[in-house]
Amino acid sequence: MVHKVWDLAAKHSWLPSTLFPPGCQDLFHCLSKIKSFHDSKALQKFSFLLCSIWKSKNAAVFNNEIFNPVACLIRAKKASAEWRIRTCMSVDHYFRGSSSSLGTPTHLVRWYPPPPGFVKLNFDGSLINFQQQEASSFGIGQEDS
Repeated sequence: MVHKVWDLAAKHSWLPSTLFPPGCQDLFHCLSKIKSFHDSKALQKFSFLLCSIWKSKNAAVFNNEIFNPVACLIRAKKASAEWRIRTCMSVDHYFRGSSSSLGTPTHLVRWYPPPPGFVKLNFDGSLINFQQQEASSFGIGQEDS
């Protein structure tokens, strides 16, 4: 079923078809191709697609949900779009545009890219015991050289 997600991403021109099997044998080969031939936006999209596949497969295994390739791709597209919006936001604009009268300091959390020549790999997970919900995610980021 995962190959259907790859096919959809290529068919909709969301990612280059050369990044998917058979053009790419494994994850490291795909990452190498992205670094050599594509921009950082392709790397971000590829990361969000992997994360969405991971979440969809976990939902199928642990929650008996039916794996839906279209929903999987849409989730990746939405997450990628939100990521681009949030990482492009100016911190100065955020603080200038808000008028906080609560008296508590505002703490803005923002992802920062790695220095040139480095790749940043983040893992995260959470578990809420009383609701029996869990989540995990990962991200790969590379600063444009």
